Amino acid sequence: EGDEGGRGGGVAVMVVPQANLISKAKNKGRSIQYHGQIDKDKGKELYEKFVQCVRLVALEQSYLARNVPVPKSVRSAIVSAGG
Repeated sequence: EGDEGGRGGGVAVMVVPQANLISKAKNKGRSIQYHGQIDKDKGKELYEKFVQCVRLVALEQSYLARNVPVPKSVRSAIVSAGG
């Protein structure tokens, strides 16, 4: 997210879609084929859960970086999300 108003401690995260990792170039690089992917709806569900987990961990780390106790609500949300 970056600097967040000059307070520092920001972090950048890049998410690489699974499709980019399993694609194969065909026709001398003019087209790409994707094999072995999960169902589109299941992929969306998993992606949304992943993003939720990343956001929660980032929030937790923002508290820890400032030496502020992590609220119980944040810890509970992390546990509920599967972290």
